[in-house]
Amino acid sequence: MTAILKMFGTGQITLPKNWRKQFKTDRFLARTDGKRLVIEPLNLDDPETGLLTQNPSLAFLKEEPDLYE
Repeated sequence: MTAILKMFGTGQITLPKNWRKQFKTDRFLARTDGKRLVIEPLNLDDPETGLLTQNPSLAFLKEEPDLYE
């Protein structure tokens, strides 16, 4: 599925409801790839991804950092 997302004045975007339901997480990893913005679902506790096991430096993602002011 492809969707056009509008950014609000606060810098937020809303993911379509069916995307939010599809992934069992409320965390997403956003990164740039050249001129592209890539948003991927992030399940910190999923043993298949092993994200925190393989990358202990990402443990801060479990916290609620105020990075967006």
